[in-house]
Amino acid sequence: MGAIYRMFKNSISNVVNKQQGEEIQLHKLLELQAAFIKFCVHTFPDRIEYVDEILQISVVLCGKVRPEEYTEEVLDSIVQILSHPLETMSIVVLNLAEYPKLMSYLPFLKRKKVALKIVQAVINTKTYLITLPIISKLISFISPLIEEQQDSVATSSSEVETELALVSRLLGLIESHNPLVTLQLLGLMEAKIVKLPPEYRKLLVPAYVTAVCRAMRRIVQVRQLLAEEDAEEKIKEGFNRVSSATYLSEKEREEFSFKIDTFDFDFGAYFLKIRDLVEDLSIDFPKVSIRLNLQLALLISEVDETKEHEEFQTDLCSETLELFQDEVTDPKEKVASADAGVLPRVHHRHILPHKEPFRREQRLSDAQHDVLRFESAAEERQSADAAEVQQSLLQPAPEERRARQRDLEESAEVREERDEARRGERVGVREHPGQDHLPAGARPALGSRW
Repeated sequence: MGAIYRMFKNSISNVVNKQQGEEIQLHKLLELQAAFIKFCVHTFPDRIEYVDEILQISVVLCGKVRPEEYTEEVLDSIVQILSHPLETMSIVVLNLAEYPKLMSYLPFLKRKKVALKIVQAVINTKTYLITLPIISKLISFISPLIEEQQDSVATSSSEVETELALVSRLLGLIESHNPLVTLQLLGLMEAKIVKLPPEYRKLLVPAYVTAVCRAMRRIVQVRQLLAEEDAEEKIKEGFNRVSSATYLSEKEREEFSFKIDTFDFDFGAYFLKIRDLVEDLSIDFPKVSIRLNLQLALLISEVDETKEHEEFQTDLCSETLELFQDEVTDPKEKVASADAGVLPRVHHRHILPHKEPFRREQRLSDAQHDVLRFESAAEERQSADAAEVQQSLLQPAPEERRARQRDLEESAEVREERDEARRGERVGVREHPGQDHLPAGARPALGSRW
């Protein structure tokens, strides 16, 4: 199979060498490179070196023409060259030195297109991001999606929301066997999230908070495992994410250690971080803040074994209740915000003084919802009654209906006799005065106008 690759490569190299200077047809050569790399990634999916060689040649070709002279065909071909390896190799190609070089030739919108392809590749292959180098590289490649660029071009809000919704799914794949490493990796994404405008930040903060809460729950689980025998094997069995990390070399996988030393972790610092992050959204998006605060209250109930943060949780619930009463007015939204599947599970001893106001508000909103539903049903009944009355007005009276029925029941012979009798009563022969002296032939015929 390697001979086939070398044969195609030599043929393409000969074509490239024949074109020099201004005569070079860059879009034709890059189309050829795009077709060649697509062939290679599907025929040789495990030969990353083939992809690297094609990228090198593509970078050399792009360097022979000034970027401002690139046509749309050239840019589309570069996008294809960068996208095809992601179909079978996922983000392994991000480790290649030529990949970012070739991507740098693209303008903002084209780089964003490739960045979306990278995010989709990670999600589709469910590739967990477990090391600092790979998450750093990934953030640099998808930067057109999460931060302002020098050549940024304004796009519609709906398009940005769709892109960030995809990035939010990426946060769920940032997870190492060591929860402390997971929190460190999530911190790199947090640094980008806090710089976004509030209307876009609200799309990523819920996913970030969920990922952080999962990591802190994992800390409690790992602490329990460390007290048992064969802790490393149990951690490897329960939290192994290496199998999906195809970007690791064979040697890195073999040497990957699942050993975790006993560690101390300051839960309070992360509680404050989440609280501050959520509080920034409370002005513009109170309902989002309410749900996230309830999620944090539930987390504290689960991980605060020493009840050290009981006062913090009480203050958090008080603030959330105040926000709930002041900002949420729609009965349906009250139900969705107050419950959300979280409130019933918050630790009873900690939040009992604050759970009842939420429930009271929920019962009140339920009652208001019932009133609205009753009023709607009454309006429907009134409309039905009005329609029935209108229909009855359009129908004929009973006497008229009976007369019509009698007419229908009369036989054809009766109607014919009655009509004949009526015609006989109307028809009469009248002779004109003074016509008796006329001869019979001179009298007007019956029925004539005279």
